[in-house]
Amino acid sequence: FGDQQADIRLAQAEALKEVLVEEILPYASGPVILAGDFNTSQTSQPVGLFLADGWTETFTHLHPDQPGYTYPAGNAKAKIDHLLLFDASFQTILAAEVVLDQVVEGLYPSDHYGIAAIFEF
Repeated sequence: FGDQQADIRLAQAEALKEVLVEEILPYASGPVILAGDFNTSQTSQPVGLFLADGWTETFTHLHPDQPGYTYPAGNAKAKIDHLLLFDASFQTILAAEVVLDQVVEGLYPSDHYGIAAIFEF
């Protein structure tokens, strides 16, 4: 991932954060979950924007000593897929696991593994 791509990912994260802060969070009557392929690690600036604002990376929260690698399928060496929960102090994260990491009928379900979580609200 080059510097130009890093700049683009940061700009995208800033735009997404603005939409969430202005259009979603003020009106949310329940939990807000943000999940997807961020194409960047948890220690990067784009993900850091959310973590600094009270979002919790669910897998790392429960498994701080495990890498949680999600990419590429078959030889995962990077954690670039994240499942973030806003203001986790009001919820309980019961489980968070890497999923879809097994071959099914000769193929992986995706080129990325997934992250699944169970919450109690």
